[in-house]
Amino acid sequence: MLPQVDLFLPSSVEAAILYGSNDLKAAARVFASLGAPVVCIKMGIEGSLLYLAEQDHFYHIPICRAETVDPTGAGDAFCGGFLAGLLHSGDPLSAACCGAVSASYVVQTVGALSVLEMDFSNRDERLRQLQDKC
Repeated sequence: MLPQVDLFLPSSVEAAILYGSNDLKAAARVFASLGAPVVCIKMGIEGSLLYLAEQDHFYHIPICRAETVDPTGAGDAFCGGFLAGLLHSGDPLSAACCGAVSASYVVQTVGALSVLEMDFSNRDERLRQLQDKC
């Protein structure tokens, strides 16, 4: 299915299973060679690994630090934030930072609906701080 997608955002566990090894850079390159020009492997508290096939370049996106209460849903929030960021900016690196910011809010609470009641007023500051690290 990779030739049919523009983005592939597996977790590190999924990438290792699909690739057959824990070499995430090699896995990203193979996934890209199969058709996904943008690959972003989610690595939990280690952040994410973004690979842009056109540039043959890797970026490490650190996590956006937040008080962690429950990590459940962080990967899904990362994917949603990535997509929203990509639609807004057109830039995969900026999109990956948006994904990390989205995940940072989800880990601060328990339950998906709790996020709806959060204060997102520091969203832009979180994004700026993260982009400075990338």
